[in-house]
Amino acid sequence: VPSLIAKLAASRPDDRALDIIDGRAGAVRSLLIAANGGLGREGLALATAVRFGREIIDLAQRRDDQWSWATTWSPTTGHLLGYSHGTAGIAGALGDLFLSQPRRLFDQAVEAYSKAIELRPFFADAYVGLGDALAGLGDGAGAEAHYRRAVAVEPAYWAAHAALAAAT
Repeated sequence: VPSLIAKLAASRPDDRALDIIDGRAGAVRSLLIAANGGLGREGLALATAVRFGREIIDLAQRRDDQWSWATTWSPTTGHLLGYSHGTAGIAGALGDLFLSQPRRLFDQAVEAYSKAIELRPFFADAYVGLGDALAGLGDGAGAEAHYRRAVAVEPAYWAAHAALAAAT
């Protein structure tokens, strides 16, 4: 794992390498898991996740209050909105990153997870993340409601059950 983290830290991904499957958003989630597990050199996994998050934000194409990303190589394919190759997965990864920061960027996490849910209403992980962000803002009732929604969407999802049990 440490050598993989070092390779990611030294990498300069292509501007279209953004999605969960083979891009920065997927790397952000993996790097956060590594950082939380104490894997790799001190701080390198988190620093790389933050760098990738900033690059994702910088590469967003913004229009009014909407963000999307060009994740395909086809000039005729529009921006994808789903989880694997689109905005929902990217928003979920950014939400995870916002919650991992020392300053705990709860407002930004709420915005990112809400967008992910808007784009993919059956994204249980985003409901748990939104619940965590709301709990961080002191909205226990809102957090519990989103944990319950995560359980309803994906009844076998252990993290949703654990978050709901902790909230009640």
